[in-house]
Amino acid sequence: MMLPKAWRDPASETLSTFVLTSVVGLCALVAVGSLKPSLVIYPVYYIVANAIIAGVLIYRRPIVDALDEIGASEEFA
Repeated sequence: MMLPKAWRDPASETLSTFVLTSVVGLCALVAVGSLKPSLVIYPVYYIVANAIIAGVLIYRRPIVDALDEIGASEEFA
């Protein structure tokens, strides 16, 4: 997945992509006819995976920007 890349260089990923795909997963979850585990497991996974990446991007962007401003090397990131 893209999690290691998103952690190292969060500016290289588009935040809206992961937020919107989480919303799409939520729409898919709402559209499921019954709450059988076999039907809801993939939409739940889709929501969680994309929300985690979106959270990493939100969390890491200010940190990486601050490190870039002070000229710190990547070993401190």
